[in-house]
Amino acid sequence: MTAALWVLLLLAFLAVDARPVASDGKVLIAYLPYWKQVPASYMDFSRITHLLYAFATLEPTGTIKLPVDDKKVLPDFTASAHAGKAKAILCIGGWGIHPFSTAFSTASGIATFTASVSDVLDRYGFDGVDVDWEYPGQESAPGNPWLPQDSANFLKALKALRGALPGKVISAAVPVFTWSDENGEGLTNLEEYSNVLDFISIMAYDVNEGDAFTGANAPLIQNKNNLGPARASVRDSIATWVAAGFPFSKIALGTPFYGHAMTPDVPLTTSTDVSDIYVKKKVSSESQSISFDAIYSLTQDTTGAWLKRFDTWTQTPWLYNLDTNILISYDDARSIEVKSRYAACLGLKGMMTWEATEDGGALMPALSTFFSQKVGDIGSDCAIEATKVSGAPQPIPTRIGPIPSDLTLRCGTDYSSAVQGCQYLCMSSADCPTGQECFSQLPICARNITIPEGRCRDPWVDTYEYLVGVKVSYKGQNWVSKWWISPKETPGVAQGWKLEGACTVPTTTSSTSTTPSKVPSQPSLDPKACSVTCKDVRTELATLPKCANTCMTTRYKELGIGDVAKINNGVVKGMQPKWAASSVKILDCVVKFNKPKCTPTQLKQWKTLLGGLTSSLKTIK
Repeated sequence: MTAALWVLLLLAFLAVDARPVASDGKVLIAYLPYWKQVPASYMDFSRITHLLYAFATLEPTGTIKLPVDDKKVLPDFTASAHAGKAKAILCIGGWGIHPFSTAFSTASGIATFTASVSDVLDRYGFDGVDVDWEYPGQESAPGNPWLPQDSANFLKALKALRGALPGKVISAAVPVFTWSDENGEGLTNLEEYSNVLDFISIMAYDVNEGDAFTGANAPLIQNKNNLGPARASVRDSIATWVAAGFPFSKIALGTPFYGHAMTPDVPLTTSTDVSDIYVKKKVSSESQSISFDAIYSLTQDTTGAWLKRFDTWTQTPWLYNLDTNILISYDDARSIEVKSRYAACLGLKGMMTWEATEDGGALMPALSTFFSQKVGDIGSDCAIEATKVSGAPQPIPTRIGPIPSDLTLRCGTDYSSAVQGCQYLCMSSADCPTGQECFSQLPICARNITIPEGRCRDPWVDTYEYLVGVKVSYKGQNWVSKWWISPKETPGVAQGWKLEGACTVPTTTSSTSTTPSKVPSQPSLDPKACSVTCKDVRTELATLPKCANTCMTTRYKELGIGDVAKINNGVVKGMQPKWAASSVKILDCVVKFNKPKCTPTQLKQWKTLLGGLTSSLKTIK
């Protein structure tokens, strides 16, 4: 058996089901639009738990309308989902003119709607229904009927559905902020909605589409230089819905497999400063949607006119064409993984994407990293509040500094202090306090969740914003925010802070999951230092992260496989597509070598791989 074939077989073995076990209730939701004419059987059911058929519509009477030949397409849709061990969900509505308001304004309309939904679900074997009303209490799309009491009527319809569909999934796609009440204000008490819905999917994208300024399509946190709505972001959207009564465990975070192209009012510079992109749009410019698979082609070497940058505030990439003055904000695998890990850390129900055909197979693996991340696993502020999930409204953290995609990067005065510290995450040294630098390849930091009585909490930072209920320390006292706190509003001076009492600084506030056997003064090593350990492949795991890159490169050369690029571009290309992306990720995880990025499952799989390589080497020799 050749070494390359051995690696191929082992990588095939490593292609495990990325979904959670059924008992944990976590979800990965993907919409499949009927007009794309892509069979459901083409979907990646190794990751998707809920496949949503988009869209059915409804008549003003409440009767459901199906847009296709239901005798063939819908039975195939549900059968394919069930064969993949996923739930098949009928989605009703979407953007556009839909008479939800009219249908739900009368008891007879709600009764007709409920009976019609029940009939379609039973006839074709759907496991539930997703109601995508965009949006109650607003006209939204021009010409869409609406009433001030829409949200109240929506609750009546949901309760009727719950009574008629015991055991079925009932979910709703929701806007960035809560539905409107009769006065046009956002609802602040959604407990009754939470009681009847299995979960909601927050459409945390298109936040910049209608603005007069350029900006991120789906920002994790808004850039401080953003000229549009400052609170339109993943973080603040989750905060709003949780504060209104939806527990973390009933929220799925929506992500876009597309971006928006827009035209700045004036040409941008070639600067690497991401603040340069926040400008006025041309008056005649409208944001145009563009799928990720189309965007990906623009990032190749043959298209030199495009500049690519990554905004560490919004945690999203953007492209700018110097010749055409076109700016594209989108999500890639890096930004999708950040959102997925953030959602998992908060204890959310799962992830959602619009839509399954637009990523070319490149983003779904990043979305499914949600399943490998644990609540409070990444050592960020979200670990503290996400462990307190209950049915009651809960505050969530509001750290507005850069949240790195590689959550093993932290600030420190030297490498050792960065290993032990959890306070400042970073993407570069510019993100760190004066006198500290950004260090990489650190063990994942697990901040202590329980803070003993009288101990000081995280220090207040004058450049951060804080939502209601966030606790900080300042000058030997603990404080809690009573409402939204802007930067520079000092505890003890600003009225938004409530004093909890005096506190003492703990001797240690963090622990690390692992400690390197020898902490180097810098994260890099002289390759010669690894020469001895590479004699025995089994020692490579024991010496992580010290010698991995050198050891693995040496081992591959001994096996005649070649370099990492050859493995990724050669061996992996011969694999089934559904295996390739996850295998490349594992290869990158270990070969480029940042052990903290590897999940325990990946490390276990690599032990198997390394053992196999050793056996293969003996066979070759």
